[in-house]
Amino acid sequence: MQISEQHFPTLPEYSAKACPVYIEPIVGSGERICVGVAALGQDGQSVIVRTIKDETAACMLGAASHKLLNLVEVALSSLKNFTAQHKNLTDWQSPVPGVILGSIITGHVTDLTMMVRTVARNHAFLSAMSDFTAADDSIADDSPATDRWATMVREATTLLRPNLAVAFNRQLKLTSKGVTRFDYVGRNLAAQLGRIIPGHGISGLVKTAKAKLWDLETLREYNEQQLFKSSQSYELILYRPKDNDPAYSEREIGRLNEAFVELEETGDKQQLRVMAAYTAEGAAQRIVSAEAA
Repeated sequence: MQISEQHFPTLPEYSAKACPVYIEPIVGSGERICVGVAALGQDGQSVIVRTIKDETAACMLGAASHKLLNLVEVALSSLKNFTAQHKNLTDWQSPVPGVILGSIITGHVTDLTMMVRTVARNHAFLSAMSDFTAADDSIADDSPATDRWATMVREATTLLRPNLAVAFNRQLKLTSKGVTRFDYVGRNLAAQLGRIIPGHGISGLVKTAKAKLWDLETLREYNEQQLFKSSQSYELILYRPKDNDPAYSEREIGRLNEAFVELEETGDKQQLRVMAAYTAEGAAQRIVSAEAA
């Protein structure tokens, strides 16, 4: 039987190049960890993403993890600026010793996100750690990662406005049963900070986020009774990965977006705002902007 081209599926028309980004924790040792993926499309568009999560680095290195992540961020930022300007990957020189590019791969894909995920799946084993974030959907989001997210937002905010430090982690007595903790209560904004990430524990994260919305609603009701004077806006600020994050499959990102829409609808019913934040700096900018209004 003669096999012709019609027996094979048609390749996507979009062509792209991509490569893993490695770091040698001990420069010159030859030991390498894939910490990022760089992709460049035929139309000149580029995507640079980090494939090692904050919590993964913390598990590996403990208190020293921020040093590694800072080096990674410097290298990836340089690579992002280079590819945007020069439209190639081969001529980039890393500003960080020990950070190198792997072999450049060319392929036909539907878009750059598909290319990034393919390279991450084949080169970055740490990017798959999200599959094991939780074993039970009923687990609440009381993890150290959540506390770290709130800490990161506080630190990023106080870098911009040091006087706002006192507005974080406030304990308010709203009922006779005890106090309720709020991540941020300032003059013009009351905000709860949470996370929503793909994986087996996403249902638990959604439940926790809804509980934070209920706390905000209770706070607003007490404020309307003028038991204390503060806050004009009430928001739930959720950390979430971007749609092109290679650590997650398209199916996981789809489930994430569905969950986020569900939380937005819940917030709309309570006349509360649900906002996405991809970085602590983004959340900090929102807080500072609200307080400046």
